[in-house]
Amino acid sequence: MRSCPWSFGLLALVACESAGIVVPDPDSATEGAWQTLACIERRKLDVLLVVEDSPAMAEEQPQIAEAARVLVEFLEADQNTDYRIAVTSTHVNGPHCLTRPGDGTLRSTSCRARLTGFADDGVCLAECPLDGSLVDRPWLESISGRTNLEGGVDLGDAAACLVIQGLGGCDFPSPWPRWNWR
Repeated sequence: MRSCPWSFGLLALVACESAGIVVPDPDSATEGAWQTLACIERRKLDVLLVVEDSPAMAEEQPQIAEAARVLVEFLEADQNTDYRIAVTSTHVNGPHCLTRPGDGTLRSTSCRARLTGFADDGVCLAECPLDGSLVDRPWLESISGRTNLEGGVDLGDAAACLVIQGLGGCDFPSPWPRWNWR
């Protein structure tokens, strides 16, 4: 008579050590056979990409999209890393930069949903195959191989669509705001 061997395995996973855990082997024809399961330690990584959206970045937009694809490809190659990628711009509203309200927030939409911020929307249309809202939370994620994207959407394409920020920022490169900590 066979009992449920995975009940022991599930209990043992809680105390998994680097040498692995020994659990009953459900595939063995021999009663009482055991197998050793390796422990996989998952690394966790949060990435915040801050992309300048001043007109000075016009020529760099395609390279930024490609760099986002390469980043995702690199992260996906390591099967033991869970990651999240968030994107924002350097645009900070101030006395000389009142072009768009609410910036500095994390993006969750394709650049195609934000074409009004582009001097030339050709870069977005050429580099981004995705329309509209990409994710329900303002970041891309891959946790244990599962993403927060709709079925079939490529993470690299989604990252490229998020990082293309347009050129609607200030007419000069925006420095990080200086905080007065008095």
